[in-house]
Amino acid sequence: MAILISFISPFVAFLDSIPGCVMGGVCVTLYGFIAVSGLKMIQKVDFEDNKNIFVAASILIPGIGGMAMAIGKVYVTTLACALILGILTNIMLSGKKGK
Repeated sequence: MAILISFISPFVAFLDSIPGCVMGGVCVTLYGFIAVSGLKMIQKVDFEDNKNIFVAASILIPGIGGMAMAIGKVYVTTLACALILGILTNIMLSGKKGK
């Protein structure tokens, strides 16, 4: 829908008339809502288990720190690095637990 609306020139002119500081505030609010939604999802995770803390840290630190890699012509973005590290860490630490 947004792609189709972007071809309507009056709508594009309206968006261009919005000051940058207002759009910046909208972006901060949007990303804040996304972050809070993510925090609500992980509130059910048991952080008393050190494995869960380690997996969360292995996702957050590269994600916030901006880790990115280039392997040949392939560029792995920050979010992709955080995702891959989180999955690999979870797999490596998911040994069978005794009852």
